[in-house]
Amino acid sequence: MKIFVRNTFNDKTLSVDVGSFETIGNVKAQIHEKVGIPPNHQMLMFSGVRLNDGFTLDDYNIKRESVLYLVVTSLTIFIQFPNKIMSLDVDSSDTISKVKAKIEYLVGIPASHHNMFFGTKQLYDDFTIADYSIQNESTIHLLPNGYP
Repeated sequence: MKIFVRNTFNDKTLSVDVGSFETIGNVKAQIHEKVGIPPNHQMLMFSGVRLNDGFTLDDYNIKRESVLYLVVTSLTIFIQFPNKIMSLDVDSSDTISKVKAKIEYLVGIPASHHNMFFGTKQLYDDFTIADYSIQNESTIHLLPNGYP
């Protein structure tokens, strides 16, 4: 049967072919294959209930063409400096300002000296990771501004 998974992070919906006795953990594995979000960073909801990995779709009375909601709990992104790259765990609700503060703590470059870009788009402090549709394992480019 086909069910739908709506990603609350980017509002995209994907279809997943499953059996009614498929576990939630198996559904998460299929989501990982399709969109790259690791199962441990996924929380699935149905009718306001958080779904447990060990239970089946049938246990939750999930039928053909039901819609599950995917909440991305945390992401790993890559920060590309001019001469190195590092990974950083963030939440989709983190502001760019908070990401800059994490980088300042880890590498010592003051947050006020960070110019960050995702693709060609400059990232501004008051916006969130979700606002820019930054996905798991995306690369953000950091160019230190006026810092030796």
